[in-house]
Amino acid sequence: MQLFVVMKRGEDWWIKKLLNTRKLTLERQFFLDDFDSLSAEAQRQVTDLVAGLKQRHQADQSRVFNNDRWLIGFLPRLATKF
Repeated sequence: MQLFVVMKRGEDWWIKKLLNTRKLTLERQFFLDDFDSLSAEAQRQVTDLVAGLKQRHQADQSRVFNNDRWLIGFLPRLATKF
């Protein structure tokens, strides 16, 4: 995303283009500031932890999706038995 900032200084107009801008909550900005203050090794550990949690979450979501798909396939067969 691009953001253009236009400012008037005296008689002149100044335009600055900023790339990859994002709005952050103060909570997220504080977290990122804290993360940046960590050593490279500590940042790697945090990154690895987050990647592991994300992977586990995706596996859980996949398991739920597969269970739902099984249930959807099972219900019509169950209905024909009654």
